[in-house]
Amino acid sequence: MDKLMNEIHESVVTWMKQIELDFRNGKYSTFNVDTKVDYKDLVTDSDKKIEHYFSTSILEKFPNSVILGEETYSPNKDYSKSDLLWVIDPIDGTRNFVKQAKDFAVMVSVFYKNEPTHAYIYDLAADVLYYAVEGKGFFVNSTQIDTVEDKPLQDSFVSIDYPSLQISQGIRDFVSEAFDMRYIGSAGLDGARVAAGDFGAYVCKTLQPWDFAPFFLISKLLGLHMSNFDGAPLTLTKPDSFILCTEAIYGSWKKYYV
Repeated sequence: MDKLMNEIHESVVTWMKQIELDFRNGKYSTFNVDTKVDYKDLVTDSDKKIEHYFSTSILEKFPNSVILGEETYSPNKDYSKSDLLWVIDPIDGTRNFVKQAKDFAVMVSVFYKNEPTHAYIYDLAADVLYYAVEGKGFFVNSTQIDTVEDKPLQDSFVSIDYPSLQISQGIRDFVSEAFDMRYIGSAGLDGARVAAGDFGAYVCKTLQPWDFAPFFLISKLLGLHMSNFDGAPLTLTKPDSFILCTEAIYGSWKKYYV
């Protein structure tokens, strides 16, 4: 088991480095843009190329794997029965990628028999890798972070997407009590800022499973609260509302929302 876990980590880091090298060399600087639901829901051929690279690399190295990827996701497939499940978000924050070529992330998460074992959030433009490995901890590049200070809402930045603010007066009051509001526009990077202690909370009205997959392990290792808005656990089976925060801030959240 330890050998498999180490092989997974070494492989993902190698693949991430290759993506970074290709990015620096301009492989992803020219791309075609398509829309999904509307003009704000973007996908590029770079998304598809990165997901294809990870998928083929994973299946070559770990042939018994099952892959849940944003660009190849099938809503009719039961991914929960997979012994070795990989969840891939090739470009998290595609709008940022298209419009400003920064503040986006490449994300890979691994689950062994339904338990999270590895999580990777790579801020490609800034060359910062946030990652977690079960039994080893959470790291920002080579720096390990063991705990996140349990600061109250009044002393914390809160990251929240605009549609969440429209849900209720309670959420607006929650944000008003915070020290201030920040929003990057990439679920991975907004959540990673909570894990790194920069933000106290990240709140989003709707996220897909590939958006929040890394935080199953990261929240567990750091003692952070992660749930949907009503406090129920998240699953990889469906999109859901999302809050990641310190326990002190979740106390305030319950006062205003739950």
